[in-house]
Amino acid sequence: MILHLVRKVWDTELTDCQRQYLLCYYQKAMTMRAIAAAFGVTVPTVSRTMKRARTRLRRVLDYYTESA
Repeated sequence: MILHLVRKVWDTELTDCQRQYLLCYYQKAMTMRAIAAAFGVTVPTVSRTMKRARTRLRRVLDYYTESA
């Protein structure tokens, strides 16, 4: 059940950019510096985007798990 919920939140609540950065960081084990270089943005932009994505995931998952 929780994996289905995570997938739903991943697909509907995150931007494409947030998903791409998180995949690069966690699945491909890229550093934030490498992600920034690959996407042509600054390291603080990558950091901020990932923080917002994790916060969004956490907030939505907390909402769903508390109401279940």
